[in-house]
Amino acid sequence: FVNALTHLPGMCPFMPPGFVVEDDPSPSQTEVREFVDQWCPGDFSSEGRSNFMGHEPVGVVYTSAVDGHGFVMLRQPEQRIISGYYARQHSWPLSLYGRGAADLLEYAQVTSGCAVRMLTRVGDNTCSDLKPANAAEVALAKRRLRGGFVFVGITDEWGLSICLLRAVFGGDCLSSDFLNMHVGSNSSNAGYDTSELMGYKDVADGALFEEA
Repeated sequence: FVNALTHLPGMCPFMPPGFVVEDDPSPSQTEVREFVDQWCPGDFSSEGRSNFMGHEPVGVVYTSAVDGHGFVMLRQPEQRIISGYYARQHSWPLSLYGRGAADLLEYAQVTSGCAVRMLTRVGDNTCSDLKPANAAEVALAKRRLRGGFVFVGITDEWGLSICLLRAVFGGDCLSSDFLNMHVGSNSSNAGYDTSELMGYKDVADGALFEEA
């Protein structure tokens, strides 16, 4: 999504022509982290972030830096869970358990509600917190999504989401808008088989996704 954002009209006037952020690891990722505030002055808030493209929650900076300015792409919750599991168990609280998740179901039960937590909580390792997202946080996340974000896209409908982004904010679609920067070894354009979750549903993030 970073390529689509940085190439919106007027967004990054000092970015080198034709610059594209490529799959990690790549020199382009290092460059954009180092120079984004020079290339795109005032367009990406540095408040509360450790680095550009970091994974910090927005709870502590929502009012000052996100409300009325936010852009987000949300993924179907069970697809996100399976993807995270196969991406070396992303956000699994290894330091608390001292081991990896025993299986996909255990991983899902611990990391569910990640999107809701990211929109409402403060602190590090938000999605690794053993405290699940609660009903009050779901309601707050839904209010923030509807009221504070100027663009909400769906990763599962990437093409349509990018077309909507361009229709609202201008500019022509670029090939880099569709670049998959994190292709995993189990990646599939058809989506993951959610039967692997044995019927488990991420209720918290499911409610947020329905709001999107």
